[in-house]
Amino acid sequence: MSAVPSIRALLTKELLATLRADDPDLMPLVASLLPPALMAAVSKTRVVGWVPFAAQMHLNRALRQVLGGSAYQDLWRRAMLRSFDQTMLRPLIEGTLRLFGTSPQGMSKVMPRVWGVVTRGAGELTLEPPPGPNRAVTVLTGFPPDPGFTELFVPGLAGTMASIFDVCDVKGEVVVRSVDPEHGTVRFELRW
Repeated sequence: MSAVPSIRALLTKELLATLRADDPDLMPLVASLLPPALMAAVSKTRVVGWVPFAAQMHLNRALRQVLGGSAYQDLWRRAMLRSFDQTMLRPLIEGTLRLFGTSPQGMSKVMPRVWGVVTRGAGELTLEPPPGPNRAVTVLTGFPPDPGFTELFVPGLAGTMASIFDVCDVKGEVVVRSVDPEHGTVRFELRW
């Protein structure tokens, strides 16, 4: 029996904590768009627990509605950066920095492993050979069908990937190269 597609509560909680810390006036607007049971369930779930992607997408929809596109993606970037300081991800990030230094190329190598830690039943994230210097290509395949894949999930994932530029203290961008919602596939190019 396959697992219900889920995301670690760590990321959901960091997303909400980041919004509360950076834009506290917006939190009531977001909460008003959500069933109280969803917020209560997230609150009760331990950071190592799981939030079904269906619930996460409901939250994502509310966040995007309140924040708009670019601010929504940036919220995911900032929340992922915060999550790197948490016990679950800190060892992966610190180990990667020790091995590769503050290189986005090196940091991109840990992305598939982080994906495996923070999701289940949500497809596979892989790296392709870089198309040139100061580039990395990541590909997600097999994400379960979801009507919010292109509008909600892809920008959120792009935001999380952009957090490596903050860790490495470099300017960069994440470009969505292709999206196939029917097959749950998206290809990102990271440039710095």
